[in-house]
Amino acid sequence: MGSNRSVIVTPGEVSERERIYTAEKILIATGSRAFHPPNIPFDDPNIFDSEVLPRLKRVPKSTLVVGGGPIGCEFASIFSAFGIPVTVVQPGEHLLTTMDSELSDLLRMAFEKQGMRIVLGTGVRTAGRANGELQVTLQTGEVLRPGIVLFATSRLVNTEGLGLDAGGIKLNPRGLVEVDNHFQTSIEGIYATGM
Repeated sequence: MGSNRSVIVTPGEVSERERIYTAEKILIATGSRAFHPPNIPFDDPNIFDSEVLPRLKRVPKSTLVVGGGPIGCEFASIFSAFGIPVTVVQPGEHLLTTMDSELSDLLRMAFEKQGMRIVLGTGVRTAGRANGELQVTLQTGEVLRPGIVLFATSRLVNTEGLGLDAGGIKLNPRGLVEVDNHFQTSIEGIYATGM
């Protein structure tokens, strides 16, 4: 991607040719994927991320939701509505950290009134199997034995391998494309959204 507003597309197949597309305006909208902490065995049949969870084919006895952001809170409220015991573990001091702290506290109180257990200020140290049972150890040392675990701690943007920085488009340390108030990147006529 360059300042002349052209995009070079290199196909994955050797037999296909490289293509160049030019436009007056270009929109970068690559989406994101669930973050998988390296110490968590996502190959366990009872450990999920938000993309795989909709494939769940059974009702769990209980649910541990790791992450109190929008995705974690949404799934926690769904499980709770079905009468499934829910524990939400949030590393920060508030649910929905981008929200006003008073509103966040109201949400926490509403969740607790529904019967959810909310654990703030800690994260997961380890997760795995012990005697055939799912076991999650929090950083506080507390051990939980939920039916399933949903990791909804954060998302990674799909910008790696696109050559955006080589094309002059500025990325922040998390790999997000930097944009102005009109979603324009560091290059005029190139915009980014959803990241």
